[in-house]
Amino acid sequence: MSRAIGGLSSLAALALTLTAAAPVGAVWLCAYAPAFGWRAIAAAGALVVVLTLLCAGLLWAASFRLAREPLTLESVANADSEIVGFLVAYAMPLLAGPPDYQPAPLIAFTLFLILAVWRTQAVHVNPLASLIGYHFYRARASSGCDYIVVSRRWNLRPDQVTAVRLSRGLWLEVSEVTP
Repeated sequence: MSRAIGGLSSLAALALTLTAAAPVGAVWLCAYAPAFGWRAIAAAGALVVVLTLLCAGLLWAASFRLAREPLTLESVANADSEIVGFLVAYAMPLLAGPPDYQPAPLIAFTLFLILAVWRTQAVHVNPLASLIGYHFYRARASSGCDYIVVSRRWNLRPDQVTAVRLSRGLWLEVSEVTP
């Protein structure tokens, strides 16, 4: 399987991207449940549960399967608040109009969202990862490079940590994870 930029395979990176965008579909189904039938709410709930488990599984597998490297952080700032901006995307189905809407604009928006997250490697704006206990930090490494570090730690401090590279600018801190 080919590798995306960094450590995750292209397929795993795409799956993680889809988990970030999938709740848009869940909100879409719930918003228009009367038009689709009330089973749509159950389908939306199941979709969110499955994708949350997929997100957790991908991050867990990455922590054990990818090469661990020391990463010396000189400065760290919390970036959890970036997820709040992503919630605007989740509100789009609610703003799309009455139940007799045409789905093409919403589908196009969702596909654009997936493509934007994929191309910018902005997987750190994944609210599902936040939901399962991950936190996001903007960090500057001793090399002078800026990264996003995903960690289970509530308060990541400048220090040397053990991490796995998920993509070009995204690291998963695994100092507390033992294989």
